[in-house]
Amino acid sequence: MTCKCIDRITKGLQEKGYKNASINNRVYMLDDYRTEMHATFDYQETLKNGKTRKKTMNLSYSHCPFCGVEYGKPEPPGEEVEG
Repeated sequence: MTCKCIDRITKGLQEKGYKNASINNRVYMLDDYRTEMHATFDYQETLKNGKTRKKTMNLSYSHCPFCGVEYGKPEPPGEEVEG
């Protein structure tokens, strides 16, 4: 069984007015024992003349996709790992 996070986020984008939104190009940034997720999403924009065009925007997530910790919050103290 897999999670439905991407479907939930896509639905949220569509509810905010981004027609036919679809998330693509997901990237996981791993740095200093932290993870951040970034992506782009495509949506359909209607022009003043009634025509439509496809646009792409950047998307940054507010929580880690693996542990659920909010980005920008200090991490709880943990045990140091010795090498």
